[in-house]
Amino acid sequence: MRAARRLCQWLEQHVPDFCSDTHRLDGLIRVAEFTIVLLGLTRPLSSGASGDVYARWAHGVADVLWADLHRKEKYVLRSLAATRSAHARALLLPFPALETITRRRFDNHALVRALLSEGAGRTGHLEVDVAFTCDVAGLRDCREATCTRLAELSGAAGPPGESVQGMYDLTHLAFYATILGRRAAHWSPGMAGWARAFLEEGGAAFLRRHDLDLVAECVMSLLITGSPISRYVHDAAEALAAVAERGNGMPPHPRHADDAGSAFANRYHPTLVGLAALAEYDRRMPRSR
Repeated sequence: MRAARRLCQWLEQHVPDFCSDTHRLDGLIRVAEFTIVLLGLTRPLSSGASGDVYARWAHGVADVLWADLHRKEKYVLRSLAATRSAHARALLLPFPALETITRRRFDNHALVRALLSEGAGRTGHLEVDVAFTCDVAGLRDCREATCTRLAELSGAAGPPGESVQGMYDLTHLAFYATILGRRAAHWSPGMAGWARAFLEEGGAAFLRRHDLDLVAECVMSLLITGSPISRYVHDAAEALAAVAERGNGMPPHPRHADDAGSAFANRYHPTLVGLAALAEYDRRMPRSR
């Protein structure tokens, strides 16, 4: 898909920007978000599925990110170890994620596991992102935590599309439960049906508002949890592709844009999730588009 290739080009050009601030927590967030997407792009595909081009590209980028983090890991881990917060433990994700993708260990592999183990036994929904990082590291399965949080969301949710944060929370549960499509979510039929309907209806509402960042997350969530290509998914993918083909990256949504931020800071997240959504859509089509 030409649009997805444009997004790959933009991200590849900005790999130095992703790597520039990994010694700071806010910089490491960007690498963590990148590696989440790379986990999906590099997963083994079912027989007959198209999309190996995405895996090859993602493996190449992961090698670069691994090498950069390997050079800095002592300083990054020193900062994270001093913080000791749940947020800091979640930011350890690039270490196990890049080890999974590249099949290489960091020098401080044992230290990362020790830091993660401090929160590995907790199941509170506020730490579901930590549970996911522990899962990627092989310490525990986070799907119990995602089921608990999913039940809480369904019980408190308003109309689909009403809460931006609620939609983001739901999409992230789909990412975590499936490790970006690497396994089944193992949600109950009732909860899975609710999540699918909520993502479809909420995603359509955000598509009408042209919030392409959240639209892309909804598309990706639906596809990695096994939903068919619905009218919403098709329309959303077409909208994302049309915007991507007009430029090399996705534009920021006004709600996300920071006037004081750089063009990279404002555009990297919608470009990451835009690529992930278009790649999933392309992989599900009978022929490469």
